[in-house]
Amino acid sequence: MGTGFLPFRSAVPLDKVASVIGTASTQLGLDNAATLRSVLVRQDDGQWVDYVTQLVVGRSREGDEEDRTLRELRLISRAYTLDDLSSASKLTRALMPWYPSVAPEPEWQASANVSRWHSMNVWTGEEPCWRVEVSRRSPARFSGSLPSGPFFAPEPLFYAETIGGAVAKWLRTPWYGDDRISSGETTIIVPDRRAYFSEFAAEGDRLEVKVKGQHTGLLYGAYHATDYDGLPMDGVEQVEGGHALVTFPRAVREVSLDLLTDDGEQLDNYYESPHRTSWPSSIYNRRRIAPDPFHTRLLAALEQGEGEQVEFKPLVRLEPQDGKLGELLRATVAFANTSGGTIYLGVTDDGEIVGVLRELRRFVPEKHRADLASARGWYAKRLSHVLNQAITPPITVVPEWVEHAGDWVLAVTVERGSSPSYYLHSTGEAFVRRGGSNRRATPPDLERLGQARRRPLG
Repeated sequence: MGTGFLPFRSAVPLDKVASVIGTASTQLGLDNAATLRSVLVRQDDGQWVDYVTQLVVGRSREGDEEDRTLRELRLISRAYTLDDLSSASKLTRALMPWYPSVAPEPEWQASANVSRWHSMNVWTGEEPCWRVEVSRRSPARFSGSLPSGPFFAPEPLFYAETIGGAVAKWLRTPWYGDDRISSGETTIIVPDRRAYFSEFAAEGDRLEVKVKGQHTGLLYGAYHATDYDGLPMDGVEQVEGGHALVTFPRAVREVSLDLLTDDGEQLDNYYESPHRTSWPSSIYNRRRIAPDPFHTRLLAALEQGEGEQVEFKPLVRLEPQDGKLGELLRATVAFANTSGGTIYLGVTDDGEIVGVLRELRRFVPEKHRADLASARGWYAKRLSHVLNQAITPPITVVPEWVEHAGDWVLAVTVERGSSPSYYLHSTGEAFVRRGGSNRRATPPDLERLGQARRRPLG
């Protein structure tokens, strides 16, 4: 890291921490302010002991000069300028503004543990930050048990069921709870507003990356991704005007993005896989993280492969000259004549998701090309019409768009029909499904279909 900044994860002298805080307004783009909030607990002997303290650098809030007592809890807040914290001695005094009402007099460790957090973290909610854990030589010790809730005050209104809830509410940090507090814990949050990821927008094979911050030098977005076969995709794009555009050659399963300065300093990082993401929301795996029944069915079909009730196809142009249209019609007839099934458009025969957006933009009417939702709606309606006109008796299908890895797959569900048989209007051919193939129906097949339709389902 450059001079004046803190490392990603290390023990750092307290003097160094204070020096970074003192220059944070010019070096890190922070306001010349800081807010301290503490929760104290009354012991059985009547003495107040500090339970949790958090100092947030670069932020001031309304009501930052308070000292409230809620039964056995004491809630304290103080406001500082950055100069008030610019040396180790100033900083440690500011961390315990209630002293000398709290005994014994604290002695602090000469170094603090520092860890770097990416954007959208639990401490700042937006920009990256350093979390600094400051320790006393003799931590606070309780002579009795912690008080139980609820904790309530009418003006200004405050209510928490447990001490953990009171800490989370007073520090305004959802991280804290009854099982995440060490008595005497003291932390300093130092945001870094130089530059950071602010938004991602994925559409098809493109990922738009938006960047906020006050950094005036060159910035780069570096990425390492893997597709659904585990093959890597790497590259670097320059950030210009707060934007960078990444184009992936294949569907993304896992991705790591770094925001870098021209000398290689990492200012921010984003990571996601099908199982976790560093932000509260995901770019490519939303359905995995928050399961959707249609996406779950798609994943199950990919795992199973083509079979009695699953067919994979690329996007079909719905024009007579497209040979894939004939395959689509035969599969639809076969499903209707047999046990029903789903045709997934945007998936290769080998079960690789290629999506539909690139092809869809090429042949939808021009008035629909600028609006993806309009293009998808036009295609689904057109598909239903083509199938209805090409198959006798007319058949009803249920098209459902499924988002996956920034692209879309169209799942076309075909129910088992109730008519004796279904066939292509143009040729009079009927088909049945056998395994993963569509076979032209023979007279015995048609007789069995008629007999089956006369029997109740189930």
